[in-house]
Amino acid sequence: MRTPAEIKAQREAIQAAMGLGITAAQDWCAISLHTSRRAYQQWERGDRRMHPAFCELLSIKVAKAQRRRRGT
Repeated sequence: MRTPAEIKAQREAIQAAMGLGITAAQDWCAISLHTSRRAYQQWERGDRRMHPAFCELLSIKVAKAQRRRRGT
């Protein structure tokens, strides 16, 4: 299970890689996981626990986005 801080760090990585604001990065993460922004925000706040499958998928998507932005 990911902690809220780890989930937030994933979103911050997307913000940095794509030059997005907080809400836009949350939207990107939510869309990537086929869920709502509200659900993603609840995971970040710790109001809701993220399923391990979503944790793994988010890590994959973030890493892929970072590689794409670096051009590798």
